[in-house]
Amino acid sequence: VDDDAVDYVSLVFDDDVDHPVKAEGGAFWSYYLDTNKLDEGRHKITVTGVDINGTPGKSVEVYWHLDRHTPKTEIHNYELGSLVSKKITLEGEVIDGNGIKSLGYSLDGSTYEEVELKYNKKENRYTFKLTIDTKELADGPQVCWFKGLDLQGSEGTSSFLFFVDNTAPDIHLFYPREDEKINGIFSVAGSAYDTIGVTQITYQLGKESGEFDLIAGNP
Repeated sequence: VDDDAVDYVSLVFDDDVDHPVKAEGGAFWSYYLDTNKLDEGRHKITVTGVDINGTPGKSVEVYWHLDRHTPKTEIHNYELGSLVSKKITLEGEVIDGNGIKSLGYSLDGSTYEEVELKYNKKENRYTFKLTIDTKELADGPQVCWFKGLDLQGSEGTSSFLFFVDNTAPDIHLFYPREDEKINGIFSVAGSAYDTIGVTQITYQLGKESGEFDLIAGNP
């Protein structure tokens, strides 16, 4: 509003005073802002009206947050699908352009416990270390779920798959039996089973030793 009528309205985004833009209209104005190329997080709009005599009015500033993505959790010290045992420590970070309010983890996909975060202000990073006792989990594939909450209330879920192996292979000897008498040339038969899988079966007889050929899918 101006007593001499409004000529145009100028907008400056994120204090980029070298590249102001004009809105459409005057006393009633609008501007379509394409946010596809903007970074997530806090942004600023400075609006200034100019009358028909070229006199600018008092600027108005508005701050707003772009929240296009949900928080994402990454693990840095283990590859996806790693084989683990005993106690492990997952080291990683949770990422979001609007900052992080909290991070939770779950080993059953339903019950979440909070993870302590460390914030590096210089690098703007939220990092964490999470210790898991895999002996409390069954051998085989397991998933650790992460649920991050940013400062704008957006929630994002990430998962990390790993394989637990705390049990040694189960070996059975079918023939010959322990109390059986044998002589000459004889065969030895048995099985070896493991939830994770078996990669090698070896034998030793006196000073002789060797390795059995494995057949995929055959225990």
